[in-house]
Amino acid sequence: MSNKLDFSTILASSVHDMKNSIGMMLFSIDEMLAAEPENKERLGQLHYDVLRVNNYLIQLMVLYKMDMEAYMFNVTEHEIYDFLLEQVARNQSIISSKGIETEIDADDMIIGYFDSSLIGGLVNNIVTNAVRYTDKKLRLSSYEEDGYVVIRIEDDGRGYPEQMLGDVSRFEWGVDFVSGSTGFGLYFSSQVAQAHENDGKTGFVRLENGGALGGGVFSLYLP
Repeated sequence: MSNKLDFSTILASSVHDMKNSIGMMLFSIDEMLAAEPENKERLGQLHYDVLRVNNYLIQLMVLYKMDMEAYMFNVTEHEIYDFLLEQVARNQSIISSKGIETEIDADDMIIGYFDSSLIGGLVNNIVTNAVRYTDKKLRLSSYEEDGYVVIRIEDDGRGYPEQMLGDVSRFEWGVDFVSGSTGFGLYFSSQVAQAHENDGKTGFVRLENGGALGGGVFSLYLP
């Protein structure tokens, strides 16, 4: 009888252990930020880098479970304005350390039906990336369009490369050996969006440039 473990099982277990360790690191950095405000710029950058690794590990775990059909979807009702407030709060340490101005524009009456863990992870990842590329401002907004609830995340940075604009689901995923980018975050976003279906409609993601702040615009469409 072979006692050889499947590699995917080993990977999933390792990711879980690493995620727990990184969670402790983030907690420690938050304590240091509170105790050493004079070092907020350096500690803020450290917090950002550790948070990115944490986000990637969470995304790996989610995609693994979805691929194994082991993810338990939990679609519930959410007030979008409150949901966006929560996502900003999750990133407040790095937002404050970089002096970024944040705006939320969403009607209190807009209601969405989605898995909050999945969509929260998606939005958190995009906000984290936007913090990296923005100049001074971030804007989170929401509205209803053609049977979809749209969540937009905008910045005043340089925007997305032209070849990335449009519906993210059309992309061919792989490693860009010039930039080193894998597009993994956008792949995760696309998969999570498409996992949400309702009344014949499927979620999707679009990238644009311009918007209210003149930079990159990430739009998530949820049916």
